[in-house]
Amino acid sequence: MNKMLSFLGIILIFLGIILMAYSNTTHEYYVIGDVVGEGGTAENPTACNPELLISDEPATALDVIVAAQVLKLLRELKQKLNLAMILITHDLSIIAETCEKIAVMYAGNVVEYGRVLDIFKEPLHPYTQGLLSVFPGIKASKTRLTSIPGLPPDLLRPPPGCRFNPRCKYAMEICRKTKPELVAIHKEHYVACHLLKS
Repeated sequence: MNKMLSFLGIILIFLGIILMAYSNTTHEYYVIGDVVGEGGTAENPTACNPELLISDEPATALDVIVAAQVLKLLRELKQKLNLAMILITHDLSIIAETCEKIAVMYAGNVVEYGRVLDIFKEPLHPYTQGLLSVFPGIKASKTRLTSIPGLPPDLLRPPPGCRFNPRCKYAMEICRKTKPELVAIHKEHYVACHLLKS
């Protein structure tokens, strides 16, 4: 097993992917990837029996075949070591294929959280709806793709209230003044949006 994981670490280092493993028993983080020369090695994550694997943009800038291989390796690693895994990505297809739960963030805040199937089937936050509307369905009829209007906020001077309010077509006065709390709408489906409270 350790040989397979060392090999996996070497493959991921070769691809320039940064992985972070966390051991709850030793409370240590181990990093594989671009910072290997600073103390991480391909064997460290398995030596501490990690419980959590964090991967930031695991398929960015990779061709489709290599990206599929990397995601397959991550899934195998998760299953064989019984790891929890956090994928940080902008690619919703990776989330749909790999994850069980999703936290949608906008400007540093979680705006929707829940099971992937629930959120893909019924996105409730306007930002999540906008993200999902950008990806056409395979069986869907041809329609013009839409984008979310406006620009992301300046995080040094974020807008008051809901950070998405300047771009939201449903924004109300309360959205401009009060930050919405993340609340349970359905079982295991949480949303931070005033629209759902009105």
